[in-house]
Amino acid sequence: MVRLLLQFRPDLRFVEDSMVRLALLMQGATGGNDETVVNFMNMVHAGIFLDFFCMRWSYMHMRFDFFEKIVHERLPLVFEHFSLLNITTDMYLRPWLLTGFSKVLPLRSALRVWDGFVLLGEAHLFSVAIGLLTLMEHRLMTQTFAGCIDILTGKKIHDSKKLFKLVHDRPVSCSRLAAWLATQILAEEKQTLYDLLV
Repeated sequence: MVRLLLQFRPDLRFVEDSMVRLALLMQGATGGNDETVVNFMNMVHAGIFLDFFCMRWSYMHMRFDFFEKIVHERLPLVFEHFSLLNITTDMYLRPWLLTGFSKVLPLRSALRVWDGFVLLGEAHLFSVAIGLLTLMEHRLMTQTFAGCIDILTGKKIHDSKKLFKLVHDRPVSCSRLAAWLATQILAEEKQTLYDLLV
């Protein structure tokens, strides 16, 4: 599937093992039938993944900035701790998103995240990421830089019941994400236009 995608979309870049993981996740979700290829192609062309795989850095950072804002609001102690340790969002959120959370969640839970993504859009992915940080909060607060990175990228979270309750109880709003991205993109385009005119 990945070779087929890259053949038709040479502008997409291969980002780590992300496309392979996403393809395997899709294959597991659909049973590996013909629909798997179509679903994979459609998913890769969703806004967030297209920006990642085309390496549109400014659009990726807009999403990271949005996520940081949500972390600052909902988990201020974690936000401060990460700031003191110089842990940036892209150190853990990028791998979570690009691997379909399969590095930190068991397959069954990762597939449930993808169901939510298909039904609710990319804001659901941010809801899951906030839920994961909430579950990890107490452990993260007692760790150094290396300890935090190990927790964020290491062991899988097996308390899926608690995670999905957190996601359900405090979802990230799709409209808020859309408004944030629209504002950021408009500001970037205004700056580009201004630079052209000056």
